[in-house]
Amino acid sequence: MANYEMEIIHHNLDCKCHRRREWIEVDGKMTAIEFSVKNPDEPPMSDEEKQKIAELIKQTRKELSQRK
Repeated sequence: MANYEMEIIHHNLDCKCHRRREWIEVDGKMTAIEFSVKNPDEPPMSDEEKQKIAELIKQTRKELSQRK
């Protein structure tokens, strides 16, 4: 079973980019997104933030499929 909790991504010991991986449900499938945060102590995304990103992903996929 996959772990769908927020993860901290460590590139190497010198990296200070504070990368994160969070999982968002898009059309019934869990989708990983990666991004940087300014403060490594920031809490994970809220469910509301995840929903907004899921809607953006759906809209982008729809627009890309219409271009084909």
